[in-house]
Order: sequence, then structure tokens, then C-alpha cells
Amino acid sequence: MMKKYPGMLAIIKSIRPLAVMRLVALSAFVFLGSQQAQAQTQEVLFYDDYETLGDDDRYFGQFEDNGNEYFYTYLSTSFSGLTGDEGLAVMAGGRVNNSSGQNPNHPNGFVVTRVINVKDYRDLQVSFRIGAGTGVWETASDSIAVVYALDGNINSSYTVLANFEGDGSPSGTLYWDEDLSNAKEGGETTQIGLAMTTITISIPSTADSIQIGYYIENNNNDERTYFDSLVVSGINYPEVTTLVPENGAIVAPSLSQLDIYFDEIVNYGSGTITLTEDDGTPVTGGSFTVGGGTMSGDGTSTISIDISGVTLVSGTVYEINVPAGAFEDADANPSFEIVGDTEWKFTASTVVDAIAFAPEHNTDTSTAVTTLSITFDEAVSAGTGTLTLKESDGTVVVTKDVTTDVADFSGFTTDVITVTIGSVLTDGTTYYVDLDGGIFVGDISSDPTATITGQFDWIFTADGVTPSGYTVAFDQSFVNISNETAISFTFTGAEVGATYNYTISDASNPDVTGTGTIASSGETISSIDVSSLDDGTLNLSVTLTDPAGNTGPSAVDAITKDTSAPSGYTVSWDQAFANSTTLTTMSFTFAGAEVGTTYDYSITSSGGAGEITGSSTIATATDQITGINVTSLPGGLLTLSVTLTDDAGNEGAAATDEVYKDATAPSGQSVSWDV
Repeated sequence: MMKKYPGMLAIIKSIRPLAVMRLVALSAFVFLGSQQAQAQTQEVLFYDDYETLGDDDRYFGQFEDNGNEYFYTYLSTSFSGLTGDEGLAVMAGGRVNNSSGQNPNHPNGFVVTRVINVKDYRDLQVSFRIGAGTGVWETASDSIAVVYALDGNINSSYTVLANFEGDGSPSGTLYWDEDLSNAKEGGETTQIGLAMTTITISIPSTADSIQIGYYIENNNNDERTYFDSLVVSGINYPEVTTLVPENGAIVAPSLSQLDIYFDEIVNYGSGTITLTEDDGTPVTGGSFTVGGGTMSGDGTSTISIDISGVTLVSGTVYEINVPAGAFEDADANPSFEIVGDTEWKFTASTVVDAIAFAPEHNTDTSTAVTTLSITFDEAVSAGTGTLTLKESDGTVVVTKDVTTDVADFSGFTTDVITVTIGSVLTDGTTYYVDLDGGIFVGDISSDPTATITGQFDWIFTADGVTPSGYTVAFDQSFVNISNETAISFTFTGAEVGATYNYTISDASNPDVTGTGTIASSGETISSIDVSSLDDGTLNLSVTLTDPAGNTGPSAVDAITKDTSAPSGYTVSWDQAFANSTTLTTMSFTFAGAEVGTTYDYSITSSGGAGEITGSSTIATATDQITGINVTSLPGGLLTLSVTLTDDAGNEGAAATDEVYKDATAPSGQSVSWDV
């Protein structure tokens, strides 16, 4: 029988290390049976010699205590006549008499182990040493039973692993009831006494866990039972986790490859894999020798078989049969047989294909998502089958049957089907979605939809963490007439890969918006044109949305827009001429200047090269700018040009005035009296 673990990415092959662990020689075991023809490597999964006691998670515990009867442990082997124990201590359980010598209310009880992990191991072997302590086992009904439970609570139900029966004589001897008949029979001669006896028994099993205990039945007298050196071992055969196409799938006749996924690396074994019709009719080209040219994957965990040379006929059911031992692991443990009739068959059919999924394949999605959507290449209606949402380890989260849960399906007669799954997604969990072949049927073609194997076709991870901790800031101090078509802002702490969405708004006009993808945590968003917005305060609001669709809070900033340059101002020279007496003390005066703006002036001469400049801040509308030395300029017409620039950087038009410079006194003239 094949055991599957869909979606399992790794198989745990060991259990939690024990505080006391000894690897015992496997040759000491008696291997009593296997599903394989040859004996394989046994791995020790649990071993305890009970030298250290008191760990409730590991050791035997006590059960059934009504004040008179106890099952408990002893710390030493200082019991008269006890031999054959491992080390200096054993586990001991017993029924302690009350004052009247018996306890009819609770004559029986368990001493049990913790649950032992045996997942992925088969052909379990349980070995232990057991001895009957002091006391009298004088009746045939007196017994000790070592019991086990697979994948369950041993206190609810159990299976007898080994039974030891009294012989009905006053000697108190117990015998191993090897055929579990609940009676000592003539051929059963193994005695259980103070000399401890080793018992080894196999349990063919595909369980995930086992719990072992022993059960004491004695209606009279005080007795003890000694238990030591418990070993649980098993064989880890290579297990198939996934088949592609999966068993029962509906696939297109163009299928060209078969895949077998194992839980560990495997190598080629031997044998022939066959592809037949479901009635056993051989398929031309459907015989594949293990290790042949159509096969690949030796030394990996995935075996692929090329069937491109096989013609699949629509409407035909096919089976794939894989013999036991076709593959084997590094320890030569062989793979199990895959029986096509029950474990691997598929139907070839022209199909309606899924062309898109939401959430998308191999992406993150928000935990707030409550629906799944599939887009097909034609409109579809309900067929038969289920959609199943699973966690990556194969745990089923939601199953929706298109017939019984039809209210959760919408979009019939269109090419997009939406399925409501509810609020089931958990942050950080990876999911996949399986769809049965034929769950929907094409409205035009009447073809079934193809099987969707989620592990390979539709897998996504839930992300419930929204972007956070990011800020934004404008890179300019003001928006002015020169930069209003190319402003920018910069992030700090942005989540790389997230999508940003921004709006810049004023009080009355349509917002300026933009979107893009964050490439770095300090991303700068540039070349933003806000010329359509009015002067005044502009408000920036930005959100980040991660690939899963989680949107973070708005990060905000504000900036003042002022595109109105200073205007209406004039300047005039305060002197009629620049002459020898005023060259170093020239001045000019504003009229209508904007207080707080910055003035910049320049003075040039028509008489030649040179320029005198100055700058400062306007304090009054009629500021006078004094102490200007124009000595360095050649004589001629002096032109004064002045601009005002406001805090936003807007520069007004130049205001001008002129004055004539002549610093040369008249010379060469003479005068004379006329008489």
C-alpha cells in the first residue's frame, strides 16, 4: 500500500534526542517479517534503559490511584533475585495491597510510555526486557500484557503486543503466551521470572506514532513487574509523496511526462514500469525499463518518465504500474509497489484549461483574502468534484464540493469562477489548491476542466503583515514657478518590492496621483508636475501595498506652493548725477517693494566693462539702499537693475533706473578781463 504525504518538502527521519541514548547493536534483534523480500536497515527510533527517571515526557508514568493501588517506578534494582537488567535501574510497576490484602475495586492498571514518533517508518520492531517480581501469580487469570496503540491514546484502545500468563500453580511462574490465546499452552515454555527475558516483536505499520505500556492483572497478593531496555526501531523505506498526474486526474492527451516524487533521494533499482489501459490492454510504447533512456532523476527525489512517444487517446483511462524495488534509497531500502488500478490512473481527455488564478501562482497574498478565482479559456458551468485548499504539508483547510456547496461558487456560464473559502488564511503559511478534473464543464466544448495539482500549479503564501515604519518628505522647501513641473519626494524605510500610491492635493482641484514599485528603501519619486494645483498648502499622502495586497498606513507631508513673483515695485537713483563728490555714496530707493523678499541689484556703465552688485532683504516697502561705491565703473550712463525674489524662489521682473556718471572737473579753460 502506498502512503502519501502531499506537499511535504522534507521528511523528518529522527526523533528528539533522548537525555540517555545508547545505540544498541541491531544484530541483537530478531526480525520477524517485512513487506520486502530482503531484510533492510533498521533504525533505532527510541531506546531507554531507565537509568534516569522522572522525565514525564519520556518515561513511564503512573495510572489509577484510588488511595490503595499504585503503579509507580523504583530507582534501583535492589530486589532479591532480580538479574539481567540493563545497568543499575529498571522500571517497576506493581499492585500494592490494601490492609485487607486485596483491592477488588481497581485490580488492574497501566504503566505507559510517552508517544513515540515513528512517522515514515514501517515494519516496526519493539524489543524489551521483562521480569516478574515478588508476589504470587498462582491462577491462570493472572497475567501481564505489554500493549501498544498506533496513532491514538493507549488508554482508549490498544492492541496486545505480548501476553504473559500465570500457569495456575502456586509457584507464581509466568509464561510467554506467544499465540496470544490468553492461556499458557503446552508448547509455550518461555518463563518470566526474576531473571529478565528479552522479547522482540515486529509490527508491520505505516503509523505516525506508537505508545507502549504494560497492563497488570492480578486479583490477589502483592506483586511487581520489572521492565527494562525498551527499544523501538523501524525501516524508513522510500515513500512516494506525490504522483503527477495524480491518481484519478483528467489530463490532456498531449501529456508527455510522468513524475514520481519521493520523500528522500532515490537511485534506480530494477524492473519495468508499464502504462496500460485500465482493462490491462498494453499501450504501444508504454513499457519503461528502470534506468532506461526515457527515465531521469537517478540520485534525486524526483523520477521522471518521458512518455512523449506514447499516443494517448481521449476518453481512455490509463494505469501506471510500478514494481516494488524499482527505486531504492542510499541504504538499499526498496520502494513499494504502485498498483495502477487503485493507486495511479488517469483519464486522457480534451480539456478546458485554467489560464489564470487569484491569488496568482507562486505569489504572496493577504490573509484578508476570502475567495479564490480561476479563469478558464472558455465559459464553464458546474460539473462534479471538489476544490480543496491545503497547507503545504498536506493538511486540508477547506474543501468545497461544486454540488453540495454550490452556494459558495459564483461565475457559472462565464470564464471566471470564484469560490468563497472564508477567513481561513494564516500569516506565514503556504497553501496550495487542488481541483478535481471535471469539477467544471465547458459551455461550448462540453469538455471537462483539467485536474489542477496545487503543489505544482497553484501555490501561494499568506502574508498578514502590512508595510509599516516608512515616511515621506518633499525634497523642495517650496513649490515655485521654476520647479512646479518637476518636484519630488523621498521615502525612508520603504519596503522593497511594495507598490507606492501617492496623491498630492490642494483645496479645490483634482489630485495629482502616481504609482510605482519601490526599488530601494530610500526611493525618490521625481518629476511630479503640480502646475494644475493652486498656490497654497499642498498635501502629500502615500501608502505602500506589499505583493500580498496588504496596504500600510498613509505617510504624509506638506509643502507650500507659491508661484506668484513679486511685482509692482520700482527703484530710483537718489542722486541726479554721479560725480566726484557722490561716487562713493550713491544710493537708490524702492517704491512698492515686498517686505521679506530678497533684492539683488547690479550697476553697469555704458562707458565700458565692469559691474557692481549687491543683495539683502527688504525691510520696508520703501527701503533705501545706500553707500554704493561706483568709483570702479567708467564714466557714462549708469544703469541700475534690481529684482526681488520671494521665499518660494519666485523672482520678479527687473526694475531699472539710470544716472549719468561724470567725475571729471572742467579743465583747460581760461578767463581774462575785458578791460
